[in-house]
Amino acid sequence: MGRCRSLLREDVERDDQRRPVLGLLREALREGLVRGIKDAGGFPAPLAADGIRAMPFWSLKSRVDRIIETVPDYAGFEPVEIPLAVWRTLWLPDLSDKGARIGLNWAGSRATGYDIELEVVERNFVANEATGE
Repeated sequence: MGRCRSLLREDVERDDQRRPVLGLLREALREGLVRGIKDAGGFPAPLAADGIRAMPFWSLKSRVDRIIETVPDYAGFEPVEIPLAVWRTLWLPDLSDKGARIGLNWAGSRATGYDIELEVVERNFVANEATGE
């Protein structure tokens, strides 16, 4: 599994770094769900170089299917649809309690992308809902 760039609170102030966050949020709001992956061992949460785990989630079925089909580490995983309300009220608090980050729409042959703090994810959901974006 590839290394990901961590997106911390201060990072999402720059437009080029907000794009991956807003992309997942807008698609997830439109779809009403996010997608994870799991196998017999559960949901993956690989350890990043900084020692913090990140659990990957995708906003579109095509994105998660592509990872399962093309990334050897995720061969044999199954996509799991998680209603957005459940993800926000149960999953995010649980992952936050564990000190994990969210992997945003990881892509490519090594499933790499951005990892973001859970507080940033929720803050951006609230802001997007408020502005109707």
